[in-house]
Amino acid sequence: MSRRRLLLVLTVPLLAAALVAATSGYLTFVRAPANNPDEFLSNGPRPQTDTVVVAAGSSSTHASASGDYVRMLRESLGDQGYEFVNAGSNGATSTDVLDSLDEIVEIDPDVVTILIGGNDVRDFGGAAGVGKYRKNMTRILDRLDAETSAEVALISPQPSGEDPENPNNRALAQYIDVLTDLADTRDATYIPLNEELADLIAAEGRPPRPDGFSFGAAYASGFRHHILRQSWDEIAEDNGYAVYTDGLHLSDTGARTAADLVADWLSERER
Repeated sequence: MSRRRLLLVLTVPLLAAALVAATSGYLTFVRAPANNPDEFLSNGPRPQTDTVVVAAGSSSTHASASGDYVRMLRESLGDQGYEFVNAGSNGATSTDVLDSLDEIVEIDPDVVTILIGGNDVRDFGGAAGVGKYRKNMTRILDRLDAETSAEVALISPQPSGEDPENPNNRALAQYIDVLTDLADTRDATYIPLNEELADLIAAEGRPPRPDGFSFGAAYASGFRHHILRQSWDEIAEDNGYAVYTDGLHLSDTGARTAADLVADWLSERER
């Protein structure tokens, strides 16, 4: 075999592997969610849309590395006049949601759901960041109240891992207290996703599992889902989790829990 042919034989598989790896990384970390704010503002609402719902949040809402509760809502309620705009962003904190309000206000939504706080606990220094979180969430509600007529639902962030003794969960409880307080004192609804997932985790009776997130773990899960076409639930089961793929990102079961809670609230508000 000539050197040129040998080089070609060795290079093609390497290039193919690199392409697959890059595609997996893009699909897991970079690809924008379906019907994101830019897309919605470019295309406008569908002709049959009666209610525009903006879902703001972090990776659990963006859902490139997890089960997609916004897609589940779109599939179950899209034919009932609802249009769901996914304003989730991987790695986002309440600061990022606050900074994204221009496009949310421009959409002029009828409903806004906000699922944010898990990254705040990690990025804001645990319990020390509660004050910053309260300030951000208050400013978000202030602006939505002032510049839109949207009904707002505050969704409690999911537990950190599947271990109730995880220090991040003790800090997260203080962030959730902020949400329940704001829901009580402002014209907002509280949706107890954290509590529902905690009950599911307890009911499974599995050994405690930590927040095992790393970019490597997230990439591996993304590769298995986007390239190998495994479900998020299959990945969660293999990793020993009940409602997560890696201790942070929702499985299909976790996402379905979020979708059902939001759908129930949307149904109740119409009665």
